[in-house]
Amino acid sequence: MAVGEDKRRWEHWEDLPEDMEKEMLEKMARFIVDNNLGLMAQILLESGEPLTKVFATIGMGIFGPYLEFLGADTYTSYFRKEGNARLLMERIEELEQERKRREEESRKKDKQKKEEKDGS
Repeated sequence: MAVGEDKRRWEHWEDLPEDMEKEMLEKMARFIVDNNLGLMAQILLESGEPLTKVFATIGMGIFGPYLEFLGADTYTSYFRKEGNARLLMERIEELEQERKRREEESRKKDKQKKEEKDGS
């Protein structure tokens, strides 16, 4: 079965398949970190984590067809599974640390180039 077939068979009232969960986790975490929303997302996820499953379940029950039409059903289903909000927070933290490390390395290289240029 191809990945596309698996996605077409998924219904919004079911849990996401594991591959879709991983894809959603990475997609959301990268979007948040790329747009410098890490701190805000962590505050919201940390404070709302106990209620994410409740809101996702109620949201899908009441607004399911509309969420599916808007493409938000996968996000809602992602948060319906307990522990996924925590996974997202952890992935955001990992990506932010990785970005800080790259920025620091870049600054060091720039500083070394400048010192070499000044020394010449």
